[in-house]
Amino acid sequence: MLAPVMNATITASELLGEFVEPLGRALTVDSARALLEIRTSGTAQRHISELAERCNRGTLSPGEKAEYQLLVEVGDVIALLQARARLYLRDHAA
Repeated sequence: MLAPVMNATITASELLGEFVEPLGRALTVDSARALLEIRTSGTAQRHISELAERCNRGTLSPGEKAEYQLLVEVGDVIALLQARARLYLRDHAA
């Protein structure tokens, strides 16, 4: 459960960390290994790279910008879960 926020400013990464922590406590060796196997397809990676290049050039449409932002945020969630999985396996894998 999220704690009440006294200071109205909380960063996205702090909020994300609060959501990821309970998931990290539910890991098993098998689920941690499965998390580490998550990869984007070549097609998806090429699409993300194209959006990233166009974002850097400032040529994304509003819809593409929203799509790219969502993809980046999903990537951040996956990266946090994978980091937690690595820590779990470091401490629990035989």
